[in-house]
Amino acid sequence: EIHTAALEAPGVRCLILTGGHRPSRAIVGQASEKGVPILAVQTDTLTTVERAEDIVRSGRTRDADTVDRMQRLLSDHAAVDSILG
Repeated sequence: EIHTAALEAPGVRCLILTGGHRPSRAIVGQASEKGVPILAVQTDTLTTVERAEDIVRSGRTRDADTVDRMQRLLSDHAAVDSILG
């Protein structure tokens, strides 16, 4: 399975599952053992990559409300420390 191969590859810090796919319990367990967070999104792979690139490109903001909202969203929905390693 591709998810297992990804988790066994060196340097993987986050597993992003696109297309609304849900990881099996075995994959969740493997990822947990390795300290690799799993991010599952509804969008297809290309759209997900494009959106991520857009965020990185335009990620700088001076709007305090946007920064506060992003901090809350990341805190509530992402294992930031695991992603950053």
